[in-house]
Amino acid sequence: MELPWGGALVLSHRGVQQAFTDERLLLPDATWRDEETPDWRRSFATVAMCDSTIQQNPPLHTASRRPLSAGLTARRVRELYGMIGDVAQRLSADLVGRLRRGEQVDLVGDFSRLLASETAARMIGLPVADAARLGLLAQQIIAVGDIARRPSEMSQADRSAVELKSYLEAKLSEDHEFEPGSLLHQWGGRPREEVLMNCYTLIEAGITTSSALLSSALFEVLTRDATPIERLSSDAGYRTAFADEVLRWDPPVKLVSRYAARPTEIDGSPIAQGQFVHIGVGAGSRDSEKFSTPGVFVPERKSEKSLAFGFGMHHCVGASLAKVQFDAGMRSISPHVPHMRQAQDVIRKPGPTFTDIISLKVRTGAQHAEK
Repeated sequence: MELPWGGALVLSHRGVQQAFTDERLLLPDATWRDEETPDWRRSFATVAMCDSTIQQNPPLHTASRRPLSAGLTARRVRELYGMIGDVAQRLSADLVGRLRRGEQVDLVGDFSRLLASETAARMIGLPVADAARLGLLAQQIIAVGDIARRPSEMSQADRSAVELKSYLEAKLSEDHEFEPGSLLHQWGGRPREEVLMNCYTLIEAGITTSSALLSSALFEVLTRDATPIERLSSDAGYRTAFADEVLRWDPPVKLVSRYAARPTEIDGSPIAQGQFVHIGVGAGSRDSEKFSTPGVFVPERKSEKSLAFGFGMHHCVGASLAKVQFDAGMRSISPHVPHMRQAQDVIRKPGPTFTDIISLKVRTGAQHAEK
């Protein structure tokens, strides 16, 4: 579909897969922005994004991604499950205790995002006491990647990016040995700026993605009477299927934008050199030609490789970590969800790139559906 400004909108499942793997479609990186939008460096958050793997193209992207991939191998992520499970159990117990005292709690800020933030802090080797701060900064910074961000969101993203980078610079300057097993310890000897930006990437992208997946799942459990809570708490296979369906139903990133470095074709439609392509991950995940009853949430649906984490060279390096956090988080908190009730309407980011839940407040009471 061609848009009024000349961009192409890809909505089919097949087209989204093609666009993700087409090496002629590139991210609007620093080189592109220098040529097309000369004033872009006034935005600190945008510069930081382009200095990280989030917005880089090969060969720079390939080199930047390598230490991240080495730190997030499948084996290492499996080894982290015990730690993540312990954190999830503690946060769940704290949350339940507050509910029993009659308090309202936010399943995002007090659980999903905090679990992702503490996991990131422990992995990297940063103080756990700073986890909540890091999670909030990540939520604010990620707005830089939304194509329809508001000026106020952009201003906040810039301020938060300055704060996060200054925080990381200060931590890297401290004269002490980093915790053995942490990424900062593993990356010892690598260039300082590379280490800093790898930490920045894990915080900005890793926390928000993991938090979005778990928050969306909790919303579905909270608002659907038929959810088999017992299976979520005891059946690892069912939790995996549930996560896959959440990623299809409500992917953390709904829209990804790239430009054509050379002419190409996506799903039978020609794409001219220089044309922007907006990849509809959310729409492709509900393509009726790919999925039966795409507008129905079906955890038992046959799992497909999710569009949510991308394909090809930009496949999310932290996908397995996000799923492990989902599994540990859902296992610990799902038994308590039947005793929760929504206290306020759910709050989402305005989108269209990101529409994940940023507040889901609950209080104690019988479960019911309130959307």
